Amino acid sequence: MQLELQGQTIPNEKIIDEDTTLVIVGLNFEPGARWQFMYNGFKISMIVKDDALMQKINEGERFGKGDAIKVKLRRIQRYNKDYRTYENKSYKIIEFYEHVIPQKPLDMFKNEQ
Repeated sequence: MQLELQGQTIPNEKIIDEDTTLVIVGLNFEPGARWQFMYNGFKISMIVKDDALMQKINEGERFGKGDAIKVKLRRIQRYNKDYRTYENKSYKIIEFYEHVIPQKPLDMFKNEQ
């Protein structure tokens, strides 16, 4: 579906696929449960269904808060006529690339007394 705005045809919906890193904020391994991530400074949630990621989990790989995953993320945006801009409506992991475990910070003052 397309909208007509000031003589321009604007698609009602846009699909954007991008390679990105998501930081895990909260996770739940129950089927159909939502995981929470930080994405570009915003907290987002989605149901994780990616086969490669689920295989890592089923093989016993541990995921925790603060870990990150490198993925191909699909964002669905819908045009908001009131604000004349697109809004993110949903997110989906299209492809899982890598699990990134954050480095522990060095304790710079450990040996000082």
